[in-house]
Amino acid sequence: WVQAVEDSWRILGNESAASGEKGDAALKSVVGALKGLRKQLLKKKSRLEAKLISLRADVYSASPPKKEKLLRIAQDIAEGISDINSCVFTIAPIVDTILEDRVISNVTTSSLFESYLQVDLGTLLVPLSDAYVSIAKSKSKRNDGWTAPEMFVRSTQKYWVKASDVIPLKLALLEHIPLLIYGHPQGLPDIATEPKLKFMDTDETPITSVYLDNNKKEMYHQRIHMKEGATLIRYRWYSDKDPADADEIFVERKLHHEPWVMEPSVKERFPIKVANLNGFVKKTYSAMDYIHDSEAIAKAKGRKINHEKLHAQARLVSAVQNRISTYDLQPSVRTIYS
Repeated sequence: WVQAVEDSWRILGNESAASGEKGDAALKSVVGALKGLRKQLLKKKSRLEAKLISLRADVYSASPPKKEKLLRIAQDIAEGISDINSCVFTIAPIVDTILEDRVISNVTTSSLFESYLQVDLGTLLVPLSDAYVSIAKSKSKRNDGWTAPEMFVRSTQKYWVKASDVIPLKLALLEHIPLLIYGHPQGLPDIATEPKLKFMDTDETPITSVYLDNNKKEMYHQRIHMKEGATLIRYRWYSDKDPADADEIFVERKLHHEPWVMEPSVKERFPIKVANLNGFVKKTYSAMDYIHDSEAIAKAKGRKINHEKLHAQARLVSAVQNRISTYDLQPSVRTIYS
C-alpha cells in the first residue's frame, strides 16, 4: 500500500496528467491508496493490541513462560509499533505536499488527507510499558502510581527530537524505564481484578500551569536574568480541563540560588482544594487552616499524619502567601501541554 500511494503520487505529479479528467482520476487513485493504507495500519494496530492482551495472559498464567521469552514478545510488539510509525512518516511528505499544492474542494477527500495520519500509537505504549514492568518484576503487584514529591532539587536536560523519531525513542526507553503518567499504576493489571485490558486514549498526561506575575512582570525578569533568589509561583494540575471546587491542584514555588550561595535550586509545592484558593490568595485561609484541613482529610482517609512534613508545607503556604501579597501577583500566563 505504501508503494501504491507513492505510484499514485508520481502520476498525480505529472503536469500533463494532473489536469482535467486525468488529474481527477490520479487524485482518486491517491485517495484510494491512502484508504487502503490506513485500513492496513489499523488492522496491524488491532493485531498488536491482541498480542498485548495475550502477553498479559502469559504473564499471569499459572506456569508463565520464561522471562526471556516474555521479553522477546514485548520487543516484537515494539517492533510492530515502530513499523507503523515508519510507514506513517514515509507517506507524510506526500500528504503534506498534496494539501499545500492542490486546491482540494471535496470535503471528504480533504478530511481523509488530514486524518489518515491519526493512527494513535500512544494507546499501545502504555500497556507495553506496563508489560515491561511486570516482566521485570515477575508479575508482582502494581504500584499505586507516580506522584511528584513536595520538594526536590531540579536538574533537567532537554533534547530536540524529530517528530518521526519520537515513537522509536519512546520504544527504546520503555524497555529500561517506564512511562511516567501522573496517577497511573505501573505494571499490567491482574486479570482477576481487571478481566478486560483497558487501552488508554493516549500515553501523555495533559499538564496545565497558571503562572503568577504583576504588571511590571518582575517575576519574569528575575527568572530571565536568573538573579539570586529568583522565584516563580504557579498553580498546576494534571488535566486540560478546569478543576472543580472539590478538586485539588498544586501551588508550586521554584526558587533559584546562585552557586556562591552553596544551596541547590529547588521546586516545592503543596496541594490545595480549588475552593480554598481565593482565601489562600487573600490570606483569609491561613497556614493553620491548611494544617487543620490536611489533618482532617488524612484522618477521614485513614492515613498516618506526618507532622514534620505537614508543618513544612504550612511554612511554604505562608511564604507563598507573603510573596503573592508583597509583589501583588495575579494569574498572568496559562500554558497547557502534554
